[in-house]
Amino acid sequence: MQAQRIKPANRADASPVKRSRLQPFLARGPLWQQKVYPATVYFRILGLPALSAAIWSHVALGTGPAFLLTCATVVIMMLAPRLFGRPKGNLRWAAKSVYGERIWLNRAKLPIPNDDAGNALAMFFTWMIGTGVMIWGSIEALPVIAVPGLVIAMAAHISFQDRMVKVFNKMETAHPLYRFWAVAADNDNTKRKRKSA
Repeated sequence: MQAQRIKPANRADASPVKRSRLQPFLARGPLWQQKVYPATVYFRILGLPALSAAIWSHVALGTGPAFLLTCATVVIMMLAPRLFGRPKGNLRWAAKSVYGERIWLNRAKLPIPNDDAGNALAMFFTWMIGTGVMIWGSIEALPVIAVPGLVIAMAAHISFQDRMVKVFNKMETAHPLYRFWAVAADNDNTKRKRKSA
């Protein structure tokens, strides 16, 4: 009788966390390696009116400068949160919402409550639609379109992030991976530094 050969597992499938089609809009990179920058949440929210203003500036500055200003605004929204560092100590609302995003993106592998999954998806698409309307209104320089789009996008975004906090609170202890995501690595050297400080 021949021994059965065991096919080695694909490295990409070794982690329970999978990539998602929605991931580019939320957490970036492999979810289990992604550092958490809670300020990202606030920059997304406050960046919406800044983005609208940058696009709208084509009325006064022209298309070229407005395009450069818009690109700069997007880059700042993406990179600036890294200047504020990672969460320390007890997790606050923004940090929990970022962890909740990861759990939501991983729901196909580790299911979350159906009501949370459905409501979050509806809020996410409302956020995207509102942002699209805001951009359209800003390009056309029509306040009657841009302002409602901005309000809808910001409200939906805040609601989405709040739902992510609830997802994190429910799922934090549902799987070892989630349980230790928010635990900072510690060692004897770190403890000595704290005592000497």
